[in-house]
Amino acid sequence: MRRLASFVCILAVLAHISSCSGNKSNRSSCDSYETEYASEEVKDAEKKPLLFYQRLLEQFCQRYYNGCYSGREYHYNSLIADEMDVVQGNWENGHVVSWEMMITGRHSFDGRYRNVNDSPFTAFVNDLGNDSYEVTFAIKRIDIFGDEMGDEEIATRTMSYSE
Repeated sequence: MRRLASFVCILAVLAHISSCSGNKSNRSSCDSYETEYASEEVKDAEKKPLLFYQRLLEQFCQRYYNGCYSGREYHYNSLIADEMDVVQGNWENGHVVSWEMMITGRHSFDGRYRNVNDSPFTAFVNDLGNDSYEVTFAIKRIDIFGDEMGDEEIATRTMSYSE
C-alpha cells in the first residue's frame, strides 16, 4: 500500500512537471512548486569527517583521561584517529538523524613507570544531537612494566563539543 501511494505521488509530480515545461505563462508557479516539493524531502544526516572525531576525542582525553585511567597522564595533542566506521544510524521518522561511529587510532601517555607512545585506542562516539556526544573510550590495560595486557579499560562520558 505504501509503495502504491509513493508511486501515485511520483506520477502526480511528473505530470505537473511535464505540464510546466510546455506552458511558459505558468512557469513561475511551476518553479515555486518544484522548490517547495524539494524542500519537503528529508535527507539522512551527513557523516562528519575523521578529523572532526580526532578533535572531539582530543577534547575528551584532555577533559577526562587522567581521571578515568588511574596511573596514566595523557600527553596533550598526541591523539591520532586512523580509521572510522559506522556502527549504526540513529533513526527518527524513517531517516537517520545522527550516527554512532567507531574510531580507532593511537595516543601517548605517561604510565606509572614509563612513557608510552602510540598506544592503540578504540572509541565509540554516539551523536546525541545539540552538540552532545556520548563517548566510550577503550584502551589496553598495561602491567607495571608498561606492557600491554589482553584486556581493556573502558570509560564512558557524555560531553558537549562543537566546532
